[in-house]
Order: sequence, then C-alpha cells, then structure tokens
Amino acid sequence: MQIMLNKKFRCGLTDAYDLTVTTNNSYNDISKKLEVGGELYGWRYATILEAEYFLNELGGYHTDKFGIYKTYYNGWSAMNNGLFNNVGSIWGDTYCSLNNCQSGSGYSDVIMGDSHQGSTKQYQAVAKLYDLFSNSNTVSEDYIDLGYSRGYLYQLDQKSMTTGSALVRDVIPVSVPEPVTIWLMLASIFGVLITKNKLIF
Repeated sequence: MQIMLNKKFRCGLTDAYDLTVTTNNSYNDISKKLEVGGELYGWRYATILEAEYFLNELGGYHTDKFGIYKTYYNGWSAMNNGLFNNVGSIWGDTYCSLNNCQSGSGYSDVIMGDSHQGSTKQYQAVAKLYDLFSNSNTVSEDYIDLGYSRGYLYQLDQKSMTTGSALVRDVIPVSVPEPVTIWLMLASIFGVLITKNKLIF
C-alpha cells in the first residue's frame, strides 16, 4: 500500500479519499460534487465489498486463521483489535478530527455506496468503525461494522460532523514498455538510419 498525499491513500488500483474531508455532507451533497464539473468528479462511492478490501489492506481480518469466512467486519471483534489505529491514521478518524484527539482513538461513521430501498424512501448503508478511548471494550476489541446487515442507515439528506463518505477512484495503470520491446524499437530505428545512409551514398 502506498500513502498518497493527505487526502487519499492507494490500495491496489484504487485511491480512497480521506473521510475527514467529507464530513458534514449528506449523500445528496456528495453526489452533486461527484457529477461532471463537480469538485469530486472522477470519484465515486465505495461499495461495502471495496471497503472490506481496504480494511484487509490495513491489517484487518474477515476470515479466521483457517481462511473460513467470518463476520469480523460486523461488530465487536478481538481479531481486529487495534485495526482502527490504522484506519484512523490513514483513512481518517472523523471523531478525533473534530475533537482534537489522537487519530485512531475515536471513531468514524462512513456513508457507503450500498443503498436500501425502504417502503417510502431510499437509505444509504453506514459503516461504523470504533475504538473510542472512553469505551472499556476497546481495550481488547475494535468495533468494525461495514453495514452488511444494513442495521445503520442514513436518509439521503442526513449529515453529521462525525460522518464522512467512503469515496474511491480507480487508478489507470501506466504501461511500461518491456526491455525486449525497447530493443526492437531501437533496432528498427537503427535499421532505417543505415538504409537511408546506403541510399544516400
């Protein structure tokens, strides 16, 4: 993983935006900024599965030591104790950003790209990532819930000073010519030059 500037970090071929920069913006607010001409054009909301990948890259576990799938991203987890220290310092700690505490000792509420259609309204899933210093449970566990059960939902216009948005941007890989290709190109150019010289003389 490569740390990128102060607003994003890179996992694989995807950049993730700093959560603390998007706080106090509703899903609708951010969606407008994602449109063509908006300040966040080129970014998009991350899915729960993409957020799971980021947490894996930051040292989290969603499987046990035998590789069997477990819901370690669905509540309190001793397996992920200390994970929010990495999340807070790299992806952002929205609570500590607001309250001037050390990143990783607070929490982040995160609006995800996954939606849930209610009987009359659409809601967005909200991930909750906690290691709040005032909660004694966090001595041995971190609370990591990506919203699989959609137990936490926000209305589209709902906002909070401690809630950010999970934004990602796909990175276009830059192709680097292979050494063989470079040699072939040079040989072709050299051959053309020799041919021209022979024709001249």
